[in-house]
Formats: sequence, C-alpha cells, structure tokens
Amino acid sequence: MRLADLVGATVCNRSGERLGRVHEVYAKDGAVETLGIGTANLLERLVGPRHGRRIAWAKVRKFVKGTIVVED
Repeated sequence: MRLADLVGATVCNRSGERLGRVHEVYAKDGAVETLGIGTANLLERLVGPRHGRRIAWAKVRKFVKGTIVVED
C-alpha cells in the first residue's frame, strides 16, 4: 500500500456508515499513526491548523478498492 492509495479514500465503519474522506495522513518515524478525515482536515491543508476528525491507524480493519473500513 502506498500513501497515494490512502489520500482520497472513503472511510466507513463496519456497518457501512460513511465517515468521510482521507485528506491528511499523519506519520511518525515512517509509520502511519492517524488518518485525518473530513472537511476540517482538508481546510487544514489549505489554510493551517484546524484539528478535524482523526482516526487512529490501529482502528483500520480493511482496505478495499479506495475504501477504508475502521472499527466502530
């Protein structure tokens, strides 16, 4: 998996509820720690810190064709 595969991917929970799209990927020492999803994270990229919704990488359960499934 590449970083380009994550950015823009749709994030859903296990029951299929759409939570948003990945706009930011936060990493430390080369390992992904959190995914920034939703509009606030898109704005953070454009105009500075906004602290939008973040999903811990540890909650990711599956990645299939542009969709990331996370633990509820």
